[in-house]
Amino acid sequence: MRNLGQPIGQTAQIAGMLQGMVAAADRVFEFLEEEEEHETAEDPSTTLDHTGDIVFDNIVFGYEKNSPVIRGFSLRAVAG
Repeated sequence: MRNLGQPIGQTAQIAGMLQGMVAAADRVFEFLEEEEEHETAEDPSTTLDHTGDIVFDNIVFGYEKNSPVIRGFSLRAVAG
């Protein structure tokens, strides 16, 4: 009985892998068929005219509420 079950199991596994590959290929082709996005600003450098410093003071960040990945991060980016 084992000699019969093993090839059937392998065939089922291969069929599952093929289904996964077909689904992945569908997603890739769907992405490739998307229309290309065009830049909307004629001169993008002029849209970023900022004045003043950027300051992060004692930042705590984590993907889960009680498990921070970053603790006490501080940064000062001076304008210009």
